[in-house]
Amino acid sequence: MKKIYLLMLLPLTGQATTLTQGLTVNAPIPDNSPVGITSTMSVVTTITSITSVEVNLDLSGLQTGGWSGDIYAYLIHGSGFSVLLNRTGRSLTSPDGNGNNSLLLTLNDLAATDVHMAAPLTGALSGTFQPDGRNINPSVSLDTTPRLASLGVFSTLDGNGDWTLFVSDSAAGGTMTLNSWTLTLNSVPEPSAALLGALGLTLVLRRRRG
Repeated sequence: MKKIYLLMLLPLTGQATTLTQGLTVNAPIPDNSPVGITSTMSVVTTITSITSVEVNLDLSGLQTGGWSGDIYAYLIHGSGFSVLLNRTGRSLTSPDGNGNNSLLLTLNDLAATDVHMAAPLTGALSGTFQPDGRNINPSVSLDTTPRLASLGVFSTLDGNGDWTLFVSDSAAGGTMTLNSWTLTLNSVPEPSAALLGALGLTLVLRRRRG
């Protein structure tokens, strides 16, 4: 009697999960002060291994002559630390940075343009950009500073817990208000993990011949 076993792996890949959570702040950012403001969002989610993070920032200074080149902002969660803004536009030839008086930004590592280099340089700035990522004191941040603190620092971390946004103004003149911010967490299971974690992945067909 001869037995033949066929092992078939079903193409299971699991489901992608996304959580989006926002917070209204409406707090003025103190002018030329390292104290700044903090805003903490508590997250409860089924995402225990983050694949990617996106952050939306809404800042305005239309009535106060806001100056985006003064703004320094970072996001902390667990062991992750990402610099979202670090005096955008600041360079050796432009030490005051960009003069945007309104920012409506989506920050995503996969965007085409580094927010530090974004145009227009004055007025309102909106769109999707890479985070600044320049993990350096705002007083010496330049366009040439290495970018070592992108949103990718949160990859594989558990999404649950506190996410803290810090925003400060690093130079005198022109103030802005943090109106709100939104956090989006994504998780896409690896195919191998989904296969190992599922039941009934194998189907054995037994065929007998006399």
